[in-house]
Amino acid sequence: MKYDKSFFDTYVERRETRSIKWDGCNEKFGVDPSVEMLPMWIADMDFPAPVEVVEAVTERAKHGVYGYIINRTDSFVETIAAWVQRRYGWTVKKEWILFTPGVIPGFNISYQNFTAPGDGIIVQTPIYYPFMDGIRNNGRTMVVNQLLENDGYYTMNYEELEQQVKDPANKILIMANPHNPTGRCWTKEELERLGNLCADNDVLLICDEIHADLIMEGASFCSMGTVSEEIRQNTIFHYAPSKTFNLAGLQTAFVIIPNDDIRAKFEKGLTANRIFNMN
Repeated sequence: MKYDKSFFDTYVERRETRSIKWDGCNEKFGVDPSVEMLPMWIADMDFPAPVEVVEAVTERAKHGVYGYIINRTDSFVETIAAWVQRRYGWTVKKEWILFTPGVIPGFNISYQNFTAPGDGIIVQTPIYYPFMDGIRNNGRTMVVNQLLENDGYYTMNYEELEQQVKDPANKILIMANPHNPTGRCWTKEELERLGNLCADNDVLLICDEIHADLIMEGASFCSMGTVSEEIRQNTIFHYAPSKTFNLAGLQTAFVIIPNDDIRAKFEKGLTANRIFNMN
């Protein structure tokens, strides 16, 4: 369905709806957003969800019974595989897809199951702060690979990164593609260089592609999944509809893991945390 300009110009009142963005301002900042500020501190759009989503959720809610459900439905994985093929340009097998309640919980599963306390996890700063919170909260060591900035344009510091991935104490590298918060859409050449450094040095790559659908005009997105088979086999891909369609409150995300051994280990972590049922 196509949406005209009026859809995006329609004001939706979100105050007194338990919105963290609006109703959490006073507690977090000591200000009342109704009179003192417009909150822009969290990645939460004020556009309504697409009509198709609203209708589907409403229809399901009418049933009236919200008990335990089957986690892995054919429609869930088929829709994801079709979306990734159409939008990101790579073919995903249904068995590669696993449900997570969010990208960050998925990251924590990886921290807990692919590293030990004290192991190093490389992050490319500036970066979305919950990535770093999870490292600290799980007792791992944060290793900073600071992006290089030139007049507002960010690039990767490959010289430093090459030394960091060669350190056997460092087990995981986290990257955001497109990058959050700089907005960089990494080129295939940049992704290939980073991915090969990780694969060649047995550093597991965790790739957050949650913003892949929100691309500025003039930019283009290249998924790490399209770069090479060797890199795919060393990568855990994280996605969610929450940013694209403003569905964060539904807490539905997924991972794509082409490598059978890595996927089995990740799934074992989900089981250990009793993460079975979708929203």
